[in-house]
Amino acid sequence: MEAQPELTQVRARPEPAVPPASPYGDVARLLVVRDDRLGDGVLSLPAIARLRRAYPNAELGLLVQPSLASLASMFRPVDRVLETGDDLAATIRAFGPDAAVCVSRRPGAALALRRAGVHRVAGTGRRWFSFVFDRRVVASRRRATRHEVEHALDLAACAGASTGGIEFPIAVPDPARARVRRWLDAHGAGPRPLVLHPGTAGSCPGWPPERGQQLAERLRAAGRPVVVTQGPADGEAMRAFATTDLPVFHHELPELAALL
Repeated sequence: MEAQPELTQVRARPEPAVPPASPYGDVARLLVVRDDRLGDGVLSLPAIARLRRAYPNAELGLLVQPSLASLASMFRPVDRVLETGDDLAATIRAFGPDAAVCVSRRPGAALALRRAGVHRVAGTGRRWFSFVFDRRVVASRRRATRHEVEHALDLAACAGASTGGIEFPIAVPDPARARVRRWLDAHGAGPRPLVLHPGTAGSCPGWPPERGQQLAERLRAAGRPVVVTQGPADGEAMRAFATTDLPVFHHELPELAALL
């Protein structure tokens, strides 16, 4: 007989695996690089919030893909949103950061930081391009022993951010909140449902779609309202949900921020 999944609530460990280092000195502009996927960007927000506290007088920039710029502009700790483009080094150079935290796993951003003349950069210590970082965190994301939020917090600690609570400071527009409230009421999902996103777009190991569907059904059987979110690349992951009556949420980024 196939083993049935068990529901266990897991609380994120508030302390980083990396002891907080001293902040970089004389930083007028700090750049955080997160030029990959939507979920990765959202899960980096607690680290960005801690970096804001570590560098209260610095202008904090966030480099993202153009498709995520509207969401990144709602992140309260961020002063300026930069978008990736054909000449990434020129974009970084125009911002003029004195230091950077590269949360991205992509080599292009790391190498662009070097070409832009940014030499004080905290980043991963497990990639071939890690030589461009002067502060490194050696940790494996693929082993899935720690949450993505924690990996980003480790990099923030490496750059001098202290420990503290985990927060997602997003300034959601009131019209988006109102639209989401109406949608939740129409689908009987309550004011604070559990949100399940079955897709990963390859950024981390994913469950088989059937497992995600089983989890959603067990959560609902336990009395917890569930909303499933769907992105443009999640067709295969949503296959198992086609036969369920779970509400599926696919709206623009402001509405997604309001839901979360």
